[in-house]
Amino acid sequence: MIARVKEGDQAKVRRHLAATTADVNEVDETGRTALHWLAAQHSSTTDDGTDEAPGPANGASCLGFRPEASEPLTAAATDLDSVAHCPPERDVARLAIATLLVDAGINLDAQDADGKTALHLAVADGNRPYDYALAEFLVKAHAKVTLKVRRRVPS
Repeated sequence: MIARVKEGDQAKVRRHLAATTADVNEVDETGRTALHWLAAQHSSTTDDGTDEAPGPANGASCLGFRPEASEPLTAAATDLDSVAHCPPERDVARLAIATLLVDAGINLDAQDADGKTALHLAVADGNRPYDYALAEFLVKAHAKVTLKVRRRVPS
């Protein structure tokens, strides 16, 4: 699962979730889940160096979802239109992947070896539309906002 998410291909993640009994909560050697990796991928910029992208067409939100979406979290994601600018297309795919992972039951509050959750990683350098949108999505999906980063004791 983590490898598919690192590729950033929404269709591959969807197929992987549908075709296998993949453990959506699998962790790597650092204790990170796929959602951690998604959150650690900070916003990209457009070809001209800006953080903005043109608005969506056909009534879709900035995240590519429509208000009449049938899945609850997908519908909730449409509320993220409050984000000031539409993130670039690659970031839209990352937000869609986050929705897939949450719908598949990923643990929003899993902590990596440093005690960081995906929400911690999303806000760590949150200065771009994708970072804000992902953090807002995680909070709306009920990620705990009160978890503190565990401090490692030097050995």
